[in-house]
Amino acid sequence: MKATLEQTLCSAAIYTFERMAFLLPDIPPDEIQRRQNVEAVATISFSGPARGRLQVHAGEGLLPRLTANMMGMDVAPEALQLDALGEIANVICGQVLPALHPVSAFEYMPPRVVTGAVNGDDEGPPSARIELGLETSRAELLLFLENEPAGAS
Repeated sequence: MKATLEQTLCSAAIYTFERMAFLLPDIPPDEIQRRQNVEAVATISFSGPARGRLQVHAGEGLLPRLTANMMGMDVAPEALQLDALGEIANVICGQVLPALHPVSAFEYMPPRVVTGAVNGDDEGPPSARIELGLETSRAELLLFLENEPAGAS
């Protein structure tokens, strides 16, 4: 199940970064991309047949490029950069959950975006984790499921 979750998460992330932000992900990230510390984290909590959250961790330097590509702004205030990351997380989550349980409805909370790194280890390991290189930065995506969708094993 974990491999399927990671494939689903990876496909949704690649599609979203390519279509919304015009960024072509590297899988796996190279060493320069991996060295970028986390600058901000967007979290989408959800409930329904599966309950949990999706986190998108943005490495240093990703937010300005994301905002420039999504909004056509070379220089954007930090609030807009954080909004862009939240929207990326929202779209990825909106693609992943129906793939997990196609005939059910989910309730999504608005994105919560914070600067700096977020430690989710206190809640156990993620159900799925992927890392993408994006230009000279990276994004790490973590999917935490509290209860597995029907048919999972």
